[in-house]
Amino acid sequence: MRIVILDQEERARSELRAMSAYLDANAIGPATDAPGDVLRAAGDDRGILPYARSVSHDGRICSTWSGMLTVSRVKSLIAACVGLLTSPGRSPS
Repeated sequence: MRIVILDQEERARSELRAMSAYLDANAIGPATDAPGDVLRAAGDDRGILPYARSVSHDGRICSTWSGMLTVSRVKSLIAACVGLLTSPGRSPS
């Protein structure tokens, strides 16, 4: 897992710590580039939040999502990688 803080570092870290010390420990940032540039480099063509993607161990994008993240959506993003591992010919969604 990689969490990139784009701005408002104090607020972001506080929210991450409230959920899990693990999340805060795995966050990097704030990013030195403009937030939109960081997002576009991560595959978010629009360069706007919210944006998430799941990536397999070998760097293939399993799935992307633009919108609010819920526990259910996070599980779907992770499941897409599991599905990709079990069906290597499947293209990402």
